[in-house]
Amino acid sequence: MRRLFADTSGWFSLFDRADLNFSRAVSFFKANSLPLVTTNYIFAETVTLLTYRLGHRYAQEFGDKLLSSNSVFLYRTGADDEFRAWEYFKKYSDKDYSYADCVSFIVMKKFMIKEAFTFDRHFSQAGFRTVPD
Repeated sequence: MRRLFADTSGWFSLFDRADLNFSRAVSFFKANSLPLVTTNYIFAETVTLLTYRLGHRYAQEFGDKLLSSNSVFLYRTGADDEFRAWEYFKKYSDKDYSYADCVSFIVMKKFMIKEAFTFDRHFSQAGFRTVPD
């Protein structure tokens, strides 16, 4: 089954009307028919970013929508995923990947997901296709 990974930058762009990617993100999200996968790390990162940049109300709206969604699978990482992400992080010390990026890459590989809803260049740098193009 083909799925799409949803990253923090994709989620955030759906909420911030001032974001340069807002229109593209909303148009893409409305047209997307693929099931979405995200992680507890992305959930935490997005809630934090929304809280600091837009306020608690937006963070709560995002969290409530995601947690009640039937079209988003929230994958809760385990110790093995986190260890592999740490090894990935150490291996690519020449990149400026965050640890959350590395967790995302490991999860995407685990579930054989090749595309991410993101505006973060690190995903394409790591060999994944990013949407919207």
